[in-house]
Amino acid sequence: MDQQLTPSECNIMMLYRIFDNYTVRKVAELTEKEFKQLVRSEFPYFLKDILDRPLNRLLNEPKDHSFEEALDMIGRIGMVYYKKMNNIAFEH
Repeated sequence: MDQQLTPSECNIMMLYRIFDNYTVRKVAELTEKEFKQLVRSEFPYFLKDILDRPLNRLLNEPKDHSFEEALDMIGRIGMVYYKKMNNIAFEH
């Protein structure tokens, strides 16, 4: 199936594979610890840019994260990084 996907679709599938690699229990959720490990290992530069932002509090929520939640968080972290790199004012 991957050969029929666009490059953008392949990137989404790659994110799912990364998510799956951090799931020890082989369920469609990451524990709080697994999620933090994923973000620290796979997105260290993005993480550095959000440490003093309101988004950081979401990373410290004591809960498991589904793939959908993890993908949403990664997208939000990416937007903070994008705004910083393009000198766009941060929204609080």
